[in-house]
Amino acid sequence: MNSLAQQGIAALKQGDKIRARQCLREATVKDPGDIQAWLWLSGAVEMDSERAECLQHVLRLEPDNQIATKGLAQLIARGAVSVRSEAKAPAQETPATVLPNPFVDAQPVPKAGAPRATQKAVDKTIFIVKPSLIPVFVGGFLIALIFIGLWLLLMGLFPKGETGSLLRALFTFFVAIYALGMGFQWLVALIRRLFARYTLTSRYLIVKNGVLSRSQKTIPVQRIQNVSLRQGVGDRLFSLGSVMVESAGERGAVRLISLPNCQEYVDKILAAAERT
Repeated sequence: MNSLAQQGIAALKQGDKIRARQCLREATVKDPGDIQAWLWLSGAVEMDSERAECLQHVLRLEPDNQIATKGLAQLIARGAVSVRSEAKAPAQETPATVLPNPFVDAQPVPKAGAPRATQKAVDKTIFIVKPSLIPVFVGGFLIALIFIGLWLLLMGLFPKGETGSLLRALFTFFVAIYALGMGFQWLVALIRRLFARYTLTSRYLIVKNGVLSRSQKTIPVQRIQNVSLRQGVGDRLFSLGSVMVESAGERGAVRLISLPNCQEYVDKILAAAERT
């Protein structure tokens, strides 16, 4: 790493993006093969299109770079940039000098002297699905029935008179507080499911969760190692299931919960992984 890149990184850490962009751009001009300079420059530029260009340049130099892969995947997932391949090298260059772009479908190498056209990589959407709300509504209904039945039963056990009225009032108060707590938890579970979304494309599995604090996990399908299905008694009753996806570099399995026709989604994920 040259001194200009080091100055740019130091400026970026201090929050001076203008100085960082200037130094890092000069560093990439001086040494176009400096991967660290390109990575830090992607964090210093302001436009998503410029950031995508920096990350794509890193991937042409090092196709397995995980930082660039995840960064570009996030830009693509939120629709900030479109996936396009850059114009390939002139015809007189040999194929060995052309570095592969992992975001463009592999194409046969043309014969010497044949024209080379710019191509587009299409990231096809295979499915977009949300968790079923049936378990939440059924759970809320059962909780309400239990509270009502318990309240009616115990209210009948209290003796009549002033003492019984006081006990009824105290019991009703505590039941109401507990019911409010359970109702709040039920509402949180409902909102979480409303805002959860699972997307599978020909290149990525994208899992979005959260309401106020949003989280997104993007997994390249080529890294998926195992897909399994889990169904409890309640899930079987409503023909639902949870899909468990294990991938390289991830701790634990990613869960796609309460999916209808769950076996269909297992097959689609496995098929997408096999194609890559």
